[in-house]
Amino acid sequence: MATTRVKRVLWLLAGWTLLAAGGVGIFLPLPGVALIALGLLVLSTEYVWAHSLVGRLRGRFPKTVGAMEKYSSRAADH
Repeated sequence: MATTRVKRVLWLLAGWTLLAAGGVGIFLPLPGVALIALGLLVLSTEYVWAHSLVGRLRGRFPKTVGAMEKYSSRAADH
């Protein structure tokens, strides 16, 4: 049970870190939009607001979100 809690905290930390890096990446030469989308995908497992934003992104960019979901599910398995 403790390892599950640690994994959840690490997963949330990764999501918030990606989201913050994406926000910074908007102004710096980083892939800001991609990092924001990936951070939202990670956070969508825990937060309803992130899940709804991913749904909106999926409607506008289905191929991109599909590819990101594939890679984020691989990361969640490890």
